[in-house]
Amino acid sequence: ALSAMVGFQVSDSWFIGYAYDMETTRLANYNSGSHEIFLRYEIFKTYNKITSPRFF
Repeated sequence: ALSAMVGFQVSDSWFIGYAYDMETTRLANYNSGSHEIFLRYEIFKTYNKITSPRFF
């Protein structure tokens, strides 16, 4: 599969993003990929700076 993901930290508490997965095998004849929209809201912030810029 091929995947793409993009996300934005829109405020101190909100993170929004979009992801798309495309099938590269014969299963692509039966589906057109998947779309995902995700939201993250942090209620308790226990750190003062970003310790790792990765989102997993």
